[in-house]
Amino acid sequence: MPKVNQGRAANPRPKHKSSKKAVPKTRRVKEVNVVTAKVPNVLNISTASWLVIWKHRKTFSVITLIYGLAYLVLVLGLSSPANVSGLKAEFSSVFHGHLSTLYSGFNVYTYLVGSTTSASSASGSAYQVFIIIIASLSIIWTLRQVYQGTKIRARDSYYQGLYPLAQYILILLFIAVELIPLALGAGLYTLLLNGGIAVTILEKVLSIALVLGLVGFSLYLISSSVIALYIVTLPNMTPLKALRSAKGLVRGRRWSVFRKIIFLPFLLFVVTAIIMLPFIIILPAISAWLFFILTLIGLVYIHSYLYNLYRGLIDDESSG
Repeated sequence: MPKVNQGRAANPRPKHKSSKKAVPKTRRVKEVNVVTAKVPNVLNISTASWLVIWKHRKTFSVITLIYGLAYLVLVLGLSSPANVSGLKAEFSSVFHGHLSTLYSGFNVYTYLVGSTTSASSASGSAYQVFIIIIASLSIIWTLRQVYQGTKIRARDSYYQGLYPLAQYILILLFIAVELIPLALGAGLYTLLLNGGIAVTILEKVLSIALVLGLVGFSLYLISSSVIALYIVTLPNMTPLKALRSAKGLVRGRRWSVFRKIIFLPFLLFVVTAIIMLPFIIILPAISAWLFFILTLIGLVYIHSYLYNLYRGLIDDESSG
């Protein structure tokens, strides 16, 4: 980025031997950026996020393999993720017509998406949360190192990337509190609309507006707290300082950050559907395992995307 030096170099003057005035050596030269950077759009963030994963695919593959094995053993209990062939047969008996195969395939895919948070047992659910946190910290640490150009080994991500575990969990708990309005909105939707309390059109419109308001309020709050997940992994960073720094980064552009965060699950859903539907229709026997692999890669991509967004905010802040 071109910069203009506004110190002595910006307006050079001929030196005279008789001149006794000299600028002290300790004087700092102020630099001003001529071109200000902007937060990258979703297309640039999406592309850059995948490119950094592909460039360092060996390192991220090892991290994903360790994460996948731990998830398979502790969460799924070495069992198959889902019986896609049976699900496809059930949905095929419901839908008829030329597009029945596509409808049934899409319904199987939505079922697989919904089953990503399920575990084989109660203890498996606890392991699921713990494994995802550990994998997330190792991925974030690796992303920071590769962007700094540091050569690392994959095992270092688990050895050195887990030191801010307590701080990271505290930020997650803070986000969970911010999601309470969203949970209330979901409960009200079930109570008012599905429960039959809201009957007239006006009542339904007001109920939907209330639910959307609560959901939007939660998402508005977490738009800065999500960024704090990446700030808190810095050395000597406390959760409170990370939350304050994140709030400062998104100040004046919270809705822009909000839109970019909301775009991420939509992108993952569409891309995964494009990959999965042909396999569900043609090769259902292997589609469950393929979806399992895609969910593992998805966690890496989620952090790469959000870390790129965080870096874009930093660059924009420093150039402003």
